[in-house]
Amino acid sequence: MRHFAAYACCILLVVLLYAGEAWCAVWEFHPGVYASYLYDDNYEGLPEEEEEEHVYAVGPSLALSCTTQHLQWGLEGHVAWNYHKNNEEDDTTEASVVTHALLSGLTQSLDLSYDYRETRERDTLDQALGVRRVHTGALSYNRILTPTLSVSLGYVRNMEYAPPPDDDVVSDGGSLGLSYQAAPRTSFGLSGSYTAYRYEESLEDDDEDVQDADDEVSQDAQVARASMQWTYWIAPQWRVGPSFGFERHTYDDPAEESSDSADQDYYSDLDIYTAALSLEYTL
Repeated sequence: MRHFAAYACCILLVVLLYAGEAWCAVWEFHPGVYASYLYDDNYEGLPEEEEEEHVYAVGPSLALSCTTQHLQWGLEGHVAWNYHKNNEEDDTTEASVVTHALLSGLTQSLDLSYDYRETRERDTLDQALGVRRVHTGALSYNRILTPTLSVSLGYVRNMEYAPPPDDDVVSDGGSLGLSYQAAPRTSFGLSGSYTAYRYEESLEDDDEDVQDADDEVSQDAQVARASMQWTYWIAPQWRVGPSFGFERHTYDDPAEESSDSADQDYYSDLDIYTAALSLEYTL
């Protein structure tokens, strides 16, 4: 709950800084109904005797927005009840809240966002329902340095608190991007990011048997990414260009107390190279 309060206070502070403009802003309020449908042709995940399932979700939703000359703020959320056609004992609830604030000027902009999601789920039908909570906060800054060159900086923190036997995971990531308009129809972009993942035993592991089985916490990991893209506008709505990417996945060594087990599988460092040629159309 403290994480929710921290992110909410940051976004509220931004709104208060522009409170003077908020009096003459355009406000919109949209209550509504959230609905979804999911079909699963093998609900229990068995290789034989597959059982299909229909999952319906319905509940109230709300959207609130505020727009001024320099500020755009929005809040969206819903609470929904999931109904199973064949497995009524798995009926669950889900909730989601998303808010963001965008401050923009002539040559720069700042974007803050926070996303909270809560669901009740389980991996197998013999487990009790557990609560999965996911907090995601993001900050991005964009600045136009010259008429042809712009830079962007970003930071994302994600906290996922999972029911047993899954691990809790917290990740922190930063990013940097450069965009250069080489010609009226040609642009070039470079981007890089680094994200660190930390795994811990679920705080809900009160059962000693679960704790013993969960002693093998996933390895902490770090992921570094870099990409380069060249784009050419064939027409105002059509563009084409190649892109190249590189990813480096690094995994920490397993803990000494768990490294004696010969049955455990651990990840090793991994490099990924990608290349693509894309053709895009914009409406």
